[in-house]
Amino acid sequence: MNRRLLCLLLLALPVSADWKLVHDQFRKEYKAAKRSEQRAMALSELARSEMPEAAKFLMEFWSRLEAGALKNRTRRWSLRNEAEELDAKIQRIRETSPRNKGLPGMQAQLRKLRAEEERYAAKSEASEADQGAILDALRTMKSPEVIEYLADVGLKKAKSPLLLQATAVQVANHAGTKALLKALSRTKKPAQTVPLLQGIGRRGTEAPDEALGAIIDYLTDRDDAVRVAAAQALARFAHPKGVEPLIRALSGEQEGGRVFRMFVRQLQILTGQKIGPYPEPWQRWWRENKETVLAGELTLGAGKPISGASGKGGRFYGIPQRELRIIYVLDISGSMDVDMFNPKWVKGRSVPADFREESRLGHAIRELLRAVKKLRKGTTYTVVFYADHASALWNELRPANDKNYGELKRELDVLESAGSTNTYESIDLALRIAGVHPDQPRVSQKADAIYLVSDGAPTNASGKPEKEGERTLEAVKQWNALRRVVIHTIGIGREHSAGFMESLATQNDGDYYAVKPKRRRKSD
Repeated sequence: MNRRLLCLLLLALPVSADWKLVHDQFRKEYKAAKRSEQRAMALSELARSEMPEAAKFLMEFWSRLEAGALKNRTRRWSLRNEAEELDAKIQRIRETSPRNKGLPGMQAQLRKLRAEEERYAAKSEASEADQGAILDALRTMKSPEVIEYLADVGLKKAKSPLLLQATAVQVANHAGTKALLKALSRTKKPAQTVPLLQGIGRRGTEAPDEALGAIIDYLTDRDDAVRVAAAQALARFAHPKGVEPLIRALSGEQEGGRVFRMFVRQLQILTGQKIGPYPEPWQRWWRENKETVLAGELTLGAGKPISGASGKGGRFYGIPQRELRIIYVLDISGSMDVDMFNPKWVKGRSVPADFREESRLGHAIRELLRAVKKLRKGTTYTVVFYADHASALWNELRPANDKNYGELKRELDVLESAGSTNTYESIDLALRIAGVHPDQPRVSQKADAIYLVSDGAPTNASGKPEKEGERTLEAVKQWNALRRVVIHTIGIGREHSAGFMESLATQNDGDYYAVKPKRRRKSD
């Protein structure tokens, strides 16, 4: 029996006795679950059946949850904006009306809006947790029947980049690249092309030459994310015939742009050469070493990208500002008010720095102003501030000029720290401003990089800690699935969540920098 006929027969048996028993048991356990961990266990048990019907159900369930999460997030942001407008109105009344006419009713309405917002936030959190658990469950399924289903049907059914990526990786790991190459030939959308390229890249040196040729063609695709994914796949292939096309493609990119930098990074990984970010040295190296490479006498794919190269736009803390469209995300939670050099806590509460000391927030503000001053001409930026909630200095990116610098400085002069560390919402807002958030499919990309500063561990709006930042990491994988925006992270103080910050940067092609505070010099 051929593979396609087998798969069709399997799909024609969704009401088999075995599957009905497995499905009924899952529904019982899932419905009874009170916590996300219990629901994840139920999903994991379903995956252990290793039935293609289970894989089909998991993929369909993920898509339903994605649609629900989108509605919940959209409603939550609508309520949030309404609450912010009402809060601003209340503040104006307090400042201008001595009688505070109508204020009690407005305050009651504000409390109602905030409570409704939190309700939708909780619903979103539950859906996103279950989506992550479904992907984890799918990644454990590896029976021949399941892989057959994923290769013949799953690659067509998965429309979301994150779901398609998980499907493509399973197919690549257990069935090779044939089905992936066929799927790649059918699609023209970056949201499908990128995950398929990532899946093919998983085969590494085991990929056939036909896959190599297909990926090389995508180095000149009109979409930035597709070209970057192709370069990353070539670096994984570590094939001698992939070197020259990547060097040639580098010459066609805008110097200093994100794709240009990613091409250089992949060339350094592919060749192991510590050659800087300029095409000419790479071309010269290739002319001198072409025969050696093509003869297989140079180990490929084991190199590491050069770190610490200076950017023309100065640095923000230790990270070069190479991008031209930047969103700074600044932690203003309560712990940011402690002394930068000698932080103190009493009974778990931060002790504010006195007037002779510099707080963490004061240090971050000073570094931010210094970084903005050094931005190259033509750079645009904005700043997102976050504690319990996130808000933006400007909801669009503005030019790095004296006028906007003055407005930024005035805002920073009156900034105060208070509340928790809602990193989830800060990146959610930053990616919306960046124009890459999947909740905004018709918005064009406006930013290339996010620089996130934090001194603590991620929490939700109520101050409840996230377990190792898992919710935020899983959400960002979906929001930035095509990795269109680089996320750099900067950790301040020993209390910052180093594992989370490093993972967030690594998963989004960024750099992680842990600040080692030094006493401020008088000249500063």
